[in-house]
Amino acid sequence: MTATQTENIGQSKNLQQFLIEEEHVLVAAGINVGEFKKTLAAKLDRAVQANATQENMKRDLKDQTVETEAAMADLHQTFSGYVDACGGALGKSTATAKNLQRLRSRVRMPVDTSAQPAVQPVPEGTQ
Repeated sequence: MTATQTENIGQSKNLQQFLIEEEHVLVAAGINVGEFKKTLAAKLDRAVQANATQENMKRDLKDQTVETEAAMADLHQTFSGYVDACGGALGKSTATAKNLQRLRSRVRMPVDTSAQPAVQPVPEGTQ
């Protein structure tokens, strides 16, 4: 069974306390308690620092997401307004204005990588 990050830290802190309280018994049993304490403390510190860094990055990412969404909405409003203004100035029914209106959908159109014509001819005898 895998422990959560909180459980892992808590268990390790409990082990640190155990090593302090039972040091004399463990040393008598042949355990190098000093080395255990030193290694455990270093790894616990590393894990706690990494977790803190990760939590800060999560907060920063949430803030950045809000900023990015606002910037994208602002960009879209400006783009849309400019397209509408240019189309109105050109006259909505003109060929140039119609071409301008296609800017909204052009990036969503799939790229045609084949040299096939858009409409395939119907084979003879199947009409």
